Amino acid sequence: MKKLFFFSSFVFTITAWAQEKIKIGNPAISKVVTPNNSIVKVLGMMDNFYIVDDKIWAKDAAGYAVTKVDDIIDPNIIVWKAVSNGTGSFAICNAKDVSKKLAVSVRVLSREEMLSTTRPMGGLPRQLIIAADAEISTGNKEWKMKQIADDNYWLVSGNGTDSVNVRLIPAASVPFNNVDFNFETMSGWDISEGSASNHAFTGQPSTLNTLPYYSSPVVPAMPLGGDYWKNLEDKFFSYHTHTKGKYINTARPGANKWAASDDTKTGHLTSKPFLLCSERLNYHIGGTQDNRNIKVELLQKVKTADATTITLSDGVYKIIPASVATGHNNDIARGVAVPLAGLKYTVCRLRITDNSATGHILVSTINFENRPTITNEAVPANPVFPSANKPIWGAIDMHTHPTAYMGMGGKLMYGKLDGDPAKELNNCNEIHGGFGTDNLKGNYLRAEVVNLLDEHYEGRFRQPVEEIKIPHKDHHHEGYPNFVHWPTQSSMVHQQMWYEWLQRAKDGGLKSIIALTINSEVLGRALGGDGPYDDMTASDRQIDTLIAFVRRHNSFLDTVTTAARMRQVVNENKMAIIIGMEVDNIGNFYQNINVTNEQIRNEITRLKNKGVRYIFPVHVTDNKFGGSAVYKDFFNFANKYSTGQPVTGAPVSVYPPILPGNLFNVESAPDRSIGFRLGDGMMGVALPIARDMRPLLEVIEAGSFMLPPPLDVPALAVKPLVDPVLLTLKFSDQYQLAKKIFLDRNPEFDRYATIVRSATDRGGHRNVLGLNADYGVFAVKEMMRQGMMIDMDHASEKTVNDIIQIAVRNDYPVNSGHNSLRGANDTEKTRTRTQLDAIRSLGGMMGIGWEGQTPVDFKNIYNTHLTVMGNKNTAFGSDIDGYAATPLKPVNSSQFVNYTNPTLPDYLQKYVMPGSPKDWDYNKKGMEHIGLIPDFFQALKKGGMTEAQLNALFLSAEYFAQMWEKCERRAPLVER
Repeated sequence: MKKLFFFSSFVFTITAWAQEKIKIGNPAISKVVTPNNSIVKVLGMMDNFYIVDDKIWAKDAAGYAVTKVDDIIDPNIIVWKAVSNGTGSFAICNAKDVSKKLAVSVRVLSREEMLSTTRPMGGLPRQLIIAADAEISTGNKEWKMKQIADDNYWLVSGNGTDSVNVRLIPAASVPFNNVDFNFETMSGWDISEGSASNHAFTGQPSTLNTLPYYSSPVVPAMPLGGDYWKNLEDKFFSYHTHTKGKYINTARPGANKWAASDDTKTGHLTSKPFLLCSERLNYHIGGTQDNRNIKVELLQKVKTADATTITLSDGVYKIIPASVATGHNNDIARGVAVPLAGLKYTVCRLRITDNSATGHILVSTINFENRPTITNEAVPANPVFPSANKPIWGAIDMHTHPTAYMGMGGKLMYGKLDGDPAKELNNCNEIHGGFGTDNLKGNYLRAEVVNLLDEHYEGRFRQPVEEIKIPHKDHHHEGYPNFVHWPTQSSMVHQQMWYEWLQRAKDGGLKSIIALTINSEVLGRALGGDGPYDDMTASDRQIDTLIAFVRRHNSFLDTVTTAARMRQVVNENKMAIIIGMEVDNIGNFYQNINVTNEQIRNEITRLKNKGVRYIFPVHVTDNKFGGSAVYKDFFNFANKYSTGQPVTGAPVSVYPPILPGNLFNVESAPDRSIGFRLGDGMMGVALPIARDMRPLLEVIEAGSFMLPPPLDVPALAVKPLVDPVLLTLKFSDQYQLAKKIFLDRNPEFDRYATIVRSATDRGGHRNVLGLNADYGVFAVKEMMRQGMMIDMDHASEKTVNDIIQIAVRNDYPVNSGHNSLRGANDTEKTRTRTQLDAIRSLGGMMGIGWEGQTPVDFKNIYNTHLTVMGNKNTAFGSDIDGYAATPLKPVNSSQFVNYTNPTLPDYLQKYVMPGSPKDWDYNKKGMEHIGLIPDFFQALKKGGMTEAQLNALFLSAEYFAQMWEKCERRAPLVER
């Protein structure tokens, strides 16, 4: 309870709790330093009237004894009144003799101060308003004490209408609270109590301002050179291992952070005795994990000694077991929170112990607070590495697709991950090319779709009829050994993750990747790919292939299924591969089929057993779990196909006149930053890709090679060869599906034009679907319960917000691995500031996309997102091999990578692929494959990326491991 006294424009608060009955008449006490500085700052310090924990310790400096009274309070016992000192302060005096003062000088607050800093709790006691200079002497202005039991009293107004419960403590106990627990002056500590001279705490505290996590550098040798990784060691320190620049560290006294640890000394460091008046003890601890010899402990004074107690200079103490914590084999401190229920108002000490000749302890940030509710896990230091001797160093790419060549029926991405490059990276004509004398296995329709999907590739051209080709878009097909035409920065359908390129990326600082399965059933069929086409089968095959690939190259690669194993692999100088899934329908749980929660749980369990740890509940189409973000018209066709399953599993000949299923159902987006609208300018199905494909489809529909005049004799010579191919293609499921997608008019498109914010403001579109209240909620919780890392990219805005709500309730990290902060005229796929704030507060990761960015562009965009994410937990998600272009070359020569002058510190070895004459020069072509990531890193440094930004980038693998560890910790606690 609180009691508010209003002295005209002044106010002070009385609420009293202490433990023992006061012994009046000890004028020696003049000042108390309280542990709760925030209360002192609000109410001020008073000579003989002490406010602690938002409550009052009252004592009478004049010697009046407190006696027990009955139901009616005798005014001749103790009656208090406020008497003005004439200086804006008041004294709390005995009503019979104002020279007998309880509080000599009470600081009071103005009404304005009061309103801005405090507020009444409500109920008893009620407010009492008196004149500023009036003395409290009669009636409701008199305050009396009534003993309830032993040390417990009521402070009661004269008419009995207002009261507050009071406990009085012995005056002799008050000095115990004059204890300073920081290590700035050591005034609150007794370095000799319980220890011999020249022990482990002699010469402490350390004078380092920051403490590294480790006793030796963590940046590994970088065989490629460059200087983007240099001078980052000093940035690797703990932000929570010091108090005002000081902390206790028995291994590294002094100021040299690289000095060898001296773990041989032992000893104790004990605080002076204090009266415990708080409900929670907080501190940070690091160092050796040794429960017996390395620890912090709270000692409580007791009357009787036994075998478990400790005898100190002022009496006997027992150890409070719940308060004891040891290190965790890491010199970055973790947070510890100790509940103090049942210990309040007892005499205690803190003791720091290092009795290990081979270990050490680090302690900082000791404080007491009134927070009765203790969470089920300690509030950690930021950052905290509970399972690591030192942080892992290196970047993580949160979004890659190394096995994409197996998705979409195996006909969209060309090039495998290893083998004979003369075979696996040679000429893509057989896969990507149309039928011709040079490619009897070619496919006209597939060639058109591949080239249209490879939207950024600059080398596309329209095949001329005179080359005896059906007119379709095409690209140059030659690959290894010359690599004249691909891979390039702008091409998205050729392998960019060849194993030798991955190894160079690892050597240059890319220490981990998330390797995601990828598939599109409708694309696999439209490309005439090899079945089965379904997501479940395609993903299983990709996972098995990826694991086998990693095993073949285990000298520098390894798959990992725990955060601890990730740390181990990176510390072994290998690249940690985390298996993930990014498909439309996990478990083939199509939107329109029946499924049970048990089936969902079993599928998530099966995937986990196969090694999957990173997962997208929703991809580019609506599914059983929730709605997909609308940001590309092409995905609308995929949505119509996907939501029509299992009907579309049948031959196309049994399809309805148009595709079954449904297009996206959208609404006007409330966020005015969303400008994307579905169906703009489509005129039925006049999507640009459809318009581009129409000439080819019309030729196939005719079933004959129609040559424009004048007739070309050589072409006529091959017409008998081409026409049967066209006729076969015309009656294929591949063409019939493409025709339904690209030629048949779809009346559903007409409604998009009518969905507007207002008559004058069309606004953007967003999906009406959120997370499915049954299957989606269950699936997300089950993923969490099994410790899966969840990525929300591609989910609709509503779905993302629904997932975040579940994550917040369960304090479970969620991620956005290849995305960006929403800007003007954007789409619902992007992240809002509120969403990123939630991701940050949960400990999740943000991976920014980098498609088509110069190094300076990336630097600026990275810094923006890094700031929003609290200067940590920010990586990149390349989407490499996932149909996204890579970063561009530098804009000007001042930002060029130095490949030519080895005498300069920024010299980087240029990549040379065995057996290939190709000149891989980032300054000329940008990032043509993943092996040029080190060159990109160097270009970032040349482009002005600061050491702090580079430090955050190269701690991204560490931050990811922390996020993963939290998922593992929280999984057993997720709600059912």
